[in-house]
Amino acid sequence: MADYLQQLQSLYGLTTAAAAPAAAASTSTKPPKVLDTRPKEQYLHQRLSQSVNIQLHGLTSSCYLLPDKSQPFAVVVPSSSTYTVTQEPSQHGKVLDSGATVVFLKGTTSLQEFLISRGWAAASFLQDCPQLWQAAGQLQLLEQQPADLLQLSRRCLFAPLQLLEEEVGKIETALTALRVRPQQQHTQQQHTQDRQQQQQQQVEADISLQNGSCCVSNSLSDSGKQAGAAAAQVRLRALDVGCGSGRDVAWLASRQHLVQVSSSSSSSSSSSRDVDIQAAGGSQSNLTQQQQQQPAVDVRWHVTGVDEWLGALERAADLAAAMQLSEQQVQLVLGSICPQSGRMQLQRLPAKSRLHAAQHVSVLHAGSPAAAAAEANGPQPAAPAQPSPAAATPAAVPHAAASSISFTAQRYDLILCVRFLERSLLPQLRAMLLPGGFIVYCTFVDGPGLRAFGRPSGPEHVLQPGELAALFGPGQGFKVLRDEVALSADGRELSWFVAQLSTD
Repeated sequence: MADYLQQLQSLYGLTTAAAAPAAAASTSTKPPKVLDTRPKEQYLHQRLSQSVNIQLHGLTSSCYLLPDKSQPFAVVVPSSSTYTVTQEPSQHGKVLDSGATVVFLKGTTSLQEFLISRGWAAASFLQDCPQLWQAAGQLQLLEQQPADLLQLSRRCLFAPLQLLEEEVGKIETALTALRVRPQQQHTQQQHTQDRQQQQQQQVEADISLQNGSCCVSNSLSDSGKQAGAAAAQVRLRALDVGCGSGRDVAWLASRQHLVQVSSSSSSSSSSSRDVDIQAAGGSQSNLTQQQQQQPAVDVRWHVTGVDEWLGALERAADLAAAMQLSEQQVQLVLGSICPQSGRMQLQRLPAKSRLHAAQHVSVLHAGSPAAAAAEANGPQPAAPAQPSPAAATPAAVPHAAASSISFTAQRYDLILCVRFLERSLLPQLRAMLLPGGFIVYCTFVDGPGLRAFGRPSGPEHVLQPGELAALFGPGQGFKVLRDEVALSADGRELSWFVAQLSTD
């Protein structure tokens, strides 16, 4: 057991067993990456803190869910009584008389060999055995039961775009301030009336006391109570052009954030904590008394992902299903951008595509009912996405209705482009943003590292320095918030660009 104690202490940043509880708590904001490849029922019964379950028999088709190959992670390896590796692909998934499931890992004889030979930084392998769980229990690294299935399903080994992860809280705060300002002004007027009412009641109370009466009313107006207590909900819309396997789409759609809005001004500040989806409307004990008197805004996203590669969208749909998202949160569009006009060209979905049966996303493609309705009647506005009953609030903030037929006919709070460049689309992005909306762009930019690497080589796929700032700068009604050059893990230059459209 000593070896497992040492490995777990290193993995979770623990120095001694006695320091485990405090250290484990300190890692909760940035947990280590732990892949658990055991069967789901074993994972739910007993698991390491913050681990993510991808069952071994489905790993080869789920490699896009693993961390970037530069990021180290640990692996919980199932026992030989659970899985056995074969070199014969036709045997994959077969259950032996012993109860073990046969797994085909192409060209390899073990999970370790499979991951390492394909370039993943699997730093340690923890064999499923009683000693492992005894060590984890001693270090207090076993998660409490019962399991929160929704929370577990939304854990990710992969990370979203770093630029998006760094900026999304600021974006949500700024957009929330814009969306709640009209209601906020009404609330402020009501607070003024309530203060005047209280002052009048105090005068009447003083007079009553002088006359020997002790009956004093301190009630506020009903509308004032509701305005102070109601928590608003804002649904923001994002577009991810060239979404690939949908990792940023799923991450953003699953995100839920509480923002505290000042009732005395139009500014807002983040509560600095993400909340689990089942915790909406829960305890606010960690907020100051002043913040508790301010309306909490529940921020959620509806994300549209566009890509021309069918396989990528099928993976995105699988990811949305695994994370238990819904079509009110994710829309996938099979289409390409015309290089001449910059317009969306929907593609037809093959009859055998599993997107036809997708239940956790809405799918737009040539020949779909939504596309047929658009051809017959033109784009029709869709009803705003409805929140789940558990998250519904009595004072939902209205959001601009948008078309669900064509993404170019819809306006968004955020447009995201990651390693995608089609210059004919760039002039249209401004018209696709709502006032105060944001553009987050990250793709290759010309530089010595990119030229040395050799790909992408064509100028049509590579930005020039300053190109985005010229298109989305002050002269075009934008405020540039970030315009930097970062390096990818392989040394290629990437443009990190964030700009906000003015509200005028």
